[in-house]
Amino acid sequence: MKIKKEIRTSRTARTVVLAGLALSVVPPASAQQLPRVIAPDPGAVLRNIQETEQREQREQQRESTKAPPPVTTQPPPDKLGPEHLEASILVQGFRLDGVTLLPQEELQELLRPMIGRSLTLPELIRQVQVVTASYARQGYVARTLIPEQDITDGVVRLVVLEGRLGVINIQLGDDVRFPPERVRNTLLARQQEGEPIRIPELERSMLLLNDFGGIDVRSALQPGADPGLTDENIYVRPLPFVAGSINADNFGTRSVGQNQLSALIRLNNVDGRGGSATLNAMGMFVDSRVNTYGSLIYATPIGYDGLSLQLGASELDYRLGEQFASLNVKGTSTTYFAGLSYPIVRSGNQNLYASARYEHLKLKATATSDCVPLTDKDVDLMQIGLAFDRLDGVSDSFLTGSGQLTSGSVRFGPGQTFSFPGCGNSVGFVQVDPSGVEGNFTKISAAASYQRRLTENLTWSLSGSGQYAFTNLDTSQQMTLGGPFGVRAYPVSEAAGDQGILANIELRYRMFGGVVGSAFVDGGHIHRLHEVPSGVPSTHNDVSLYGAGFGLYYTQPGRFNLAAAVAWRIGENPLRNVNGTDSDGLKRDPRFWANLSYFF
Repeated sequence: MKIKKEIRTSRTARTVVLAGLALSVVPPASAQQLPRVIAPDPGAVLRNIQETEQREQREQQRESTKAPPPVTTQPPPDKLGPEHLEASILVQGFRLDGVTLLPQEELQELLRPMIGRSLTLPELIRQVQVVTASYARQGYVARTLIPEQDITDGVVRLVVLEGRLGVINIQLGDDVRFPPERVRNTLLARQQEGEPIRIPELERSMLLLNDFGGIDVRSALQPGADPGLTDENIYVRPLPFVAGSINADNFGTRSVGQNQLSALIRLNNVDGRGGSATLNAMGMFVDSRVNTYGSLIYATPIGYDGLSLQLGASELDYRLGEQFASLNVKGTSTTYFAGLSYPIVRSGNQNLYASARYEHLKLKATATSDCVPLTDKDVDLMQIGLAFDRLDGVSDSFLTGSGQLTSGSVRFGPGQTFSFPGCGNSVGFVQVDPSGVEGNFTKISAAASYQRRLTENLTWSLSGSGQYAFTNLDTSQQMTLGGPFGVRAYPVSEAAGDQGILANIELRYRMFGGVVGSAFVDGGHIHRLHEVPSGVPSTHNDVSLYGAGFGLYYTQPGRFNLAAAVAWRIGENPLRNVNGTDSDGLKRDPRFWANLSYFF
């Protein structure tokens, strides 16, 4: 049977909603008619779950991220006898020996303020460290020495020992399964033994080593056997094999299960070379049933300079409840992906990552009570992206951003057949596509956030995201305005569309202990269909939503996070149903959101 024909049966009103599920977006029948509530299809359900999952993964990663390891130096002390402490020297100039990495003129300019002054030897030793500091500012390791000499003309000879990498000594703690060759090769990926030590490259290699799960790596520099050589001592100790979090929230779609419980488990160093496996299992509770979602991601290093391979899969199985329970709609999605990521810049205060990803989605929904197939489609996509973050210690601010270019295709299955339990023979159907989402698509998406401390206890943040589509998109590729990560006065999936912008501004005040209160304003605009099909009314194709509210956060780092927010809408919902309800079949003003995460 065809969906088009099914609309002519006696169950017209009911089947129209089912057809809306297959079509993803149903515009109003006339320019005067408000859009009605539409049942979410597998793409929309998957999109919302993955947004929550990605937030949980980032939160767990922040909790498990180790502070940038310090690089300590152990220079031998300069020993001065009593006879040198009181003697003073009238400085007339400097002669620099051993300088090869920086211009002599630049260093002489730094020493110029000392010329013409009478300095004791301890004062002179302290003053000439401006040379060492100049090397450090440009990322080099160096020592500035005043050798034994007879100063008769006031010209002081300085010897600069430019640090060159000597021997790398690796000490593994008990029960460390990480191969020492990978530690050594990572350290030597950008600088070889005997070459000048570059602090940024040393910091990069140490951070890359600490990005591996299951180990903690520290470094100390000390003078080598020969002048100018600096040995690097590496200390590796094991960390727990298992880390993760348990999360409870009400971030779900009402008809799939607003209350959600999930467990995120990461197995560190599963392959003995720094790879990790992350398992996420989620249950969504609706109408005394549990809808399920699970994902598995394996990540492993390629080479020694930070390139990483990710392989993953996910499975979603749900049945609609609440306002759509009578439809008996069952949906599934299966996802496979493979990706690469590479840190172009990796440092303690700024990072830049490049990524590429291929993903395949299989989306299917059926109305089991009527043996009506609703949708069966495949989505294939390629995505390339950049992500950055920057910590500014001067302004006490933190900036993050990301951008992605996604291109892919949506394939419907004309003439496909289905066989459902209890439905007898297979049922054939032809899927309809009035919105024109079948075929190739391209979209650009971006997000950024900025946080700055105003006083010891007061911070403010501004975040925004947006998406632009070049064609009409499948629901799995759309963005939405409502929900706990958008305009918090509206439910999850409210105002979904092909392109739009979203912004949040928040002021946070640390009250006592780990308790933080906040006030926020949210707003966004959505363009529901990139191109409205001919003959379809364009009423409410452009929609704006606004809201404001208050939040409360309590954190015990490394143990748990508790977050709650209450938000009121500003203005009316242009997409409200004829009875004034939102897309979840309710009109709640204010809306309340809560999340509890326990880390282990």
